[in-house]
Amino acid sequence: MSTLVVYFSRTGNTRSVAEAVAERLRADHEPIVELGPARRGLRGWTRSVMDSVLHNLPAIRSPIHQPSAYDLVVIGTPVWSASMAAPVRTYLVTHQPEFREVAFFCTQGGSGAERAFAQMSGVSRLLPRATLAIGEGQLHTDLSLAEIDRFVGELRPVTLARTNGSSHIPSIPH
Repeated sequence: MSTLVVYFSRTGNTRSVAEAVAERLRADHEPIVELGPARRGLRGWTRSVMDSVLHNLPAIRSPIHQPSAYDLVVIGTPVWSASMAAPVRTYLVTHQPEFREVAFFCTQGGSGAERAFAQMSGVSRLLPRATLAIGEGQLHTDLSLAEIDRFVGELRPVTLARTNGSSHIPSIPH
């Protein structure tokens, strides 16, 4: 099964989780690159929150990897004000018709993962195969590695079923 991991990361936290997921899945991966000004410092943080709350769609660079070429697209976002990041919203809106299956992950300083996942599902019009939320305090710990392994494990049965030539998708416990 071909898998693509895409993500937006303002501080590098979501990028580090994306790289770990892509490595374990042996998947292609790439960042969602915003074309506007960098989201640095207090001004960047404030703009991030406002864009998420207002459901703005900032311009993003065209991806190198087209989602339509993959069986599964794993999408990562930081949680901003209990919402997905605005560049992730743009990616989902732009590529929604191309997705076959999706999985979502996020990094968060506090809470809001479930709401962000619900937004991502609504925009993509697909239920995720699996979800993963990593709190800021969990980053780079054994707990985050275990959670990443669990998440990847939920995605792997689909890979095995498809590579064995079966169209049956096994049920995955949640």
